[in-house]
Amino acid sequence: MFSGSVNSDKKSFPMRQKRKNKNTRFRRNAHGFAKKGIYGRGTQIDEEQFSYFVNILDAMKNGFESVEDKDIDNRKIYSGVPSEWHETCKEFGQRLQMWPQFPDLPYQEHSSALLGTICVALKVLDKKMLKLFGKQLLLKAFLKHEKEDNDESKDAELSKAVHSENEQEGTLEDISKAPKVFQHQSSVRLLETLLVVAGPKLRSQIYTTLFAGRVHILAEKSLTNFSVQKLLHHIREKEDFESAFQELKENIENLLKIGHTGVVKALTAACLRLQTKQAQMITALQSALHVPPSTGVAKEKSKFFFLCLLKLKPYEIVKDDESSFVHLHGSMIIQDLLQFNKPIFIVNCIIESPPEQLVGCFTTPNGSYIAEAFLQSRFIGEKSREKLIRLLEGFYVELAISKHGSHVLEMCFAKAQDNYKIVIVKELAEKANMVKGSQSGRVVYSKLRVDTYRSSVNQWKNSLQQKQSKAQQLFKDLIDE
Repeated sequence: MFSGSVNSDKKSFPMRQKRKNKNTRFRRNAHGFAKKGIYGRGTQIDEEQFSYFVNILDAMKNGFESVEDKDIDNRKIYSGVPSEWHETCKEFGQRLQMWPQFPDLPYQEHSSALLGTICVALKVLDKKMLKLFGKQLLLKAFLKHEKEDNDESKDAELSKAVHSENEQEGTLEDISKAPKVFQHQSSVRLLETLLVVAGPKLRSQIYTTLFAGRVHILAEKSLTNFSVQKLLHHIREKEDFESAFQELKENIENLLKIGHTGVVKALTAACLRLQTKQAQMITALQSALHVPPSTGVAKEKSKFFFLCLLKLKPYEIVKDDESSFVHLHGSMIIQDLLQFNKPIFIVNCIIESPPEQLVGCFTTPNGSYIAEAFLQSRFIGEKSREKLIRLLEGFYVELAISKHGSHVLEMCFAKAQDNYKIVIVKELAEKANMVKGSQSGRVVYSKLRVDTYRSSVNQWKNSLQQKQSKAQQLFKDLIDE
């Protein structure tokens, strides 16, 4: 029954690998031809254009180290645009605002995309004009309400969106009271773009006029929950965020039930970024997952908080779930909680978890980042890190032979005290053949110099001390400079 799907998966993997190798070979050949002075096959282009396209391929492969680097690269692209085009873009925006049809442009697919592109361009070209342009959109277009005699097609579209989510009649009334911007996909996408590029003052105005008082309703709609996420990701004013938090905290359980986990993740990230409402966020998550903080016999239930977050499922489901599944947003929420100012509760939940479950988590793509956040958080003490490293003893080989677990093991080794570094390498040396049997295991075997340890323990210790002294000396030199 399932053989067809298995075979198709086996066929698709070589296909993807072949395509990836082809792309890599294309880049390598392009660099090679450029060194020989050949700029194109068949049609020749000048060297500058050829280098430009090759650099784009390199950037696509390597990506950007940070958002700032990406912004700098975007500015370079815009700086290469002729100056008269800058004025054309500004004039385009000014003329559109004078159109009588301007308030209707966000509600049509193509014109909405045009307005979004203008907003993105104005962020680079003229932030003052972006502020004025955004205000015009907000006041003239976004605040409009659907008329009672609206045409049948829009009524049908709205009705379909509501009934597809199995909502009650009272919710339909709430939607009808919301501004028109939240009832059309094209305008919602434009609003999301404006939330990203807007300055703090304009964004605060958008929140006050459009979101305040209805954030919890918008977060539950499939059409508008991404707008709420954009708002939470970019909100800067603490007062605005605290107001939104009060609306959302009681709805976290319902958001998890309907699968809008991205809103919960965005809410947690905003608590971390703005350094506010962190304790209340943890309490709200505990309540939503049915593992409230408690003492006595019920304390055992609260220990499931970490496992419930991993799967973003309530206690009643997780207590019987032995799978190693890790929810992407669950992992990201835990990473944010570990960066909170007082992460002691989630830290204790992790340390008190069975080591088998931790290893199963850390060997998954999503779970490995939790270990990284735990070991690198500046609010987690040295003793807690040592407890986690000791807890994983006996599973170091299992981590080493796993693609994602090997990265966790390397971080554990880097953070461990010298006496526990020896324990890690000793365990790997005892099962050297198993470690070298996998690609990731061979990398760990080489990096931790397990071969040297097997030959001479003293030599391995000396090399470790020399490496540490070099690092300390280098750090001292940097301080002195």
